[in-house]
Order: sequence, then structure tokens, then C-alpha cells
Amino acid sequence: MPDCVNSVRILVVDDEARVTSSLRRLLVERRFDVTCVSSAQEAIRAFENTKFDLAISDHFMTGMNGVELLSRIASLSPTTARILVTGHAELQIAVSAINEGKVDWFLTKPWDDDTLLAAVRQTLERRRLVAENAQLRDALFLQKLAAAAGQCSTPRQVLKASLDFLAEEFHFCNGSAYLSRDNDDGLEKAEDISNSSKDMEPSLLGVVPHDLIKRALLHRVPEIRAILPTANAHNLDTPVVMEIAVPLLCNKKIGGALYFLQPDSRRAAVRPELLGVVGDYVGMAIESVTLRRRSNEQEKMATIGRTMACLAHDIRNILTQIKGGGELLQIAVDRKDIAGFPEAGAIIINAADHLSDLVQDMLEFAKPKQLALVCCDIVGLLEDISKALHEQAQAGSIQIVLATHAQKIMLAIDKSRLYRCLLNIVLNGLQAMEKGGQLTITTREIDPPLQMASPDADDHSGVPKALQISISDTGCGIPQENMDKVFTPFFTTKKSGGTGLGLPIAKQIVEEHGGLIHVVSKPSEGTTFNIVLPMTPHKTDLPSTY
Repeated sequence: MPDCVNSVRILVVDDEARVTSSLRRLLVERRFDVTCVSSAQEAIRAFENTKFDLAISDHFMTGMNGVELLSRIASLSPTTARILVTGHAELQIAVSAINEGKVDWFLTKPWDDDTLLAAVRQTLERRRLVAENAQLRDALFLQKLAAAAGQCSTPRQVLKASLDFLAEEFHFCNGSAYLSRDNDDGLEKAEDISNSSKDMEPSLLGVVPHDLIKRALLHRVPEIRAILPTANAHNLDTPVVMEIAVPLLCNKKIGGALYFLQPDSRRAAVRPELLGVVGDYVGMAIESVTLRRRSNEQEKMATIGRTMACLAHDIRNILTQIKGGGELLQIAVDRKDIAGFPEAGAIIINAADHLSDLVQDMLEFAKPKQLALVCCDIVGLLEDISKALHEQAQAGSIQIVLATHAQKIMLAIDKSRLYRCLLNIVLNGLQAMEKGGQLTITTREIDPPLQMASPDADDHSGVPKALQISISDTGCGIPQENMDKVFTPFFTTKKSGGTGLGLPIAKQIVEEHGGLIHVVSKPSEGTTFNIVLPMTPHKTDLPSTY
């Protein structure tokens, strides 16, 4: 029961003036806001302009009985409570109406004042409890709506998801969504839904009355009205079709609108206050994805800016070397000093090689190749890398130790790309040991980390599921502040310079193979790169190597 009864609007319908006068007097004395009409047609017209909390109707009336009228009122205003006044002979009709949800309460004639007031209070209290229950349902409904819209990445996707969700929840048969145009105050149609309805005339399907949408946008509140698809607007046997327009507010501005048609036979309670929150939710979702896209674009532009700055720095250094070599060459020519040609030429060639490496790394990092898998012996691959770098390691007083757990380890890999990955990491370790040291390469079988574990894996099959390759050096280590930048493109601390793409490319290749890579390091003690690759049973359909 509302705290202030004079805020409760009651409609009394009876074709006997004596009855309506008596009811008006009784209810007005209790400070209710009362409207009395003498026919069903007048009652329906009253609902076009006023929202009533309670309707009290006599059953036996000319033209349309009370059960039929209250059933129509339930369609026009689902939140309105309904009391039917009947005679004893009509008692079974009233009971059936209650069971069918058309009536909330009934009174038998003759009734006394106390009984009627008790019925009014109990009916309104029941409606209050129903409303509270509806609020709980609304909260769950809005959570689902937010979840549906929250998975979208563009405003149009938000509108499509919202249309589909609302159509299913409220049984809308037709709907349209609009987005505000940037250059003016108009709307642009973004999405449509359309489901055929036998309860609607073809003339209504596909028709969007812009006046209702404009009114919703002007007042910034949802608009609902009942329309009858016939010339006789008060033909009581004609199905009611509800028209609904919902403005979408994005950052306190109109971001769009939703429009729906809902036939009477598919009726679900649609309250303006709920639709208002729906408009806010969808509007916030549109605003959120718009801000997210702008943020992503800004981050992308920032990344491009950082990349270009790094490239410009590297290319400028290379050009400086080329220019220096050219100047030495020019001096040698001017002096006719042939002995200076080799030094100048070597500087230019080294710079050109560096530039070529930079271009190659950029191409490989920006456009990864598709894996060409072969069954390869990892031990043989590591032995090839060790042999290829033996002279360089020896020149730097570095010992390469290869300690594998098996003489042969077959994996399905892209041999050339994994070779490049491991070579990059080993070279990185050698360059970290300027005063000599030891680089150790070990392998072992491990259980796959959670990020790699397959849901179909058979833990009892006895087949190894992951191979860990560890590459450890005894070099200078990586400072703690640089640990999170190790795999960042163009980041390098090498004194001799570098593209800054070797380790990012290595990480990319490992991940292309479905593996993981991580680094452990202590300054002045050394660094270990652990590469974990999935192990699968030998595939006889793949070519083999080694």
C-alpha cells in the first residue's frame, strides 16, 4: 500500500450512476484520486491519457462485461490492479477470471464499505509485492542485458545484441535500432529485426512512426502507446498492438533509439521505468565500446609512433656508418691510397648487412609465415646450432655445453623457423658474456603448463606432453627494470647495436608452435631462457629430417 493514498489513482466503471457516486464518495473520503466512467469504451479512452493504479468494474454492463474490460485493461496497463464487482450468480465467472489472471480480486453484491476498502487495500498491497518481485526480476534481466551488450566491440554490434535480447525477452515482433549521426541531430538506422505476426495487419509491419521516436528523444524518456490497426480505434474486439520507443543516452547525449511493436497475444510486462533503465544500459554499452575503440586506436597509433621512432634511430645509426665509410673511401680516393679501400668497404658492407637484417626482421615479425611442419630431431637441431657457433664462442672464451636427456627427441616443428628462434637466443647468450663464460643447453620432459594443457589430453597415456629446452648463460644478466621489456619489439641494450627484434621473433615462433617461453635472470649471475614445446606422438604422415 503506498504511503500517500492520494497519489493512488482509481478508475471506477459502472453503468449505474448511483453505484459510481457511492464509490466515489467512499474512496475520495479516504483521499484516493478517483475517476468514474459509465462504459467500457470510456474506460479504455481514459487509459489513453492516464495511468491508473487500480480499476474497479461491475461485471454486468451493456456492450461489454467487466471480465472482458479488465482483460483489455491488463493488456493496456499490466501494472494496474483490477477488482471485479459481481452478483452471486456470476461468482463462477469471477473465479475463472482470477485463475486466468484477468482479475486480482472480486466483490459480491451487495458489498459494504469496510469490505470494499479492505479489498482495495489488499489488492494494492498485493500489487506492491508483485512490483517488488518484478524489481528483482528486472535486476536479473539487466544483468543479462549487460552481459549480452558487454561482449560487443562496436556500437552496431551492441544494438544488434540488444535488439535480439529484448525481442526474445519481451516477445517483440518487429524492431529497429538507430544511431545518432555525427553531423546533425538526425538518426541513422543501424539494425532491424522482423518476425511475422498473425495478430498484426500487414499495414503495420515494417512501418516506423517517426513521431513516437521524436517524442521519446525530445522528452528523453521511453514512450509507449497502444494502437489499433483499424479505422475504429475503440473496437473492443480488435487486438491491441503496443508501440514502444526508447531513447539511448550516451554521456548525457542522445546516442540513438530503439523502436518496437508488440502484439497483444505476445504480451509481456513492459514498464516505462524498466525501459528507461534499458535505454541507459544500452547507451552506456555504446559509449563504452566507443571509448574502448578510441583507446585502442590511440594505443595503436602510439605503438606505431614508438616503432617508427625506433626504426628511425636504427636507420640513422646505419646511415651514419655508411656515411663514415663513404667519407673514408673519398679520403682514400683523394689521396690515391688504395690501402684504405678495404677498411672503408668493410664499414659500408657491415652497415648494409645490418640494414638487411633489420628489414628481414621487420618483415618476419610483421607477417609471420605459415608453419611447414616436419618430424625433426631436436637433439640434432641443437647440435647444428652448437657447431655453427663454435668458432664464435671459442673466440670469446665461451664454452657451449649441450646436455640433452635423450639421444633423439622427435617433434613436429617448422625446422627452419625453430632453428632461427633457438639461434637468436643462443647468440643473445653469447653476446651477454663479454668476458667469457659458459652457455649450457639442456632438455627435459615436463608436464605441460596449464596454458598449454589440452582438455582432451590423456594423463595416463604415458606419452610425454611437453619438452623444455633451457638455454643458460653466465653473463651479465638482465636488470630487474628491463625484465618486462625483454620481448618488446625494438628494445635492446646491446652496446654493439641490434634490431631489437631477435627475442620478439623468437617468442613469436615459439607461440606459433603452441609453446611458451619465459626468462629468469639475476644481474651479474646470468640468464636462462626456458622454451616449452608440446610433444605429440610421432606423425607418420609428415616428412622427417635428421
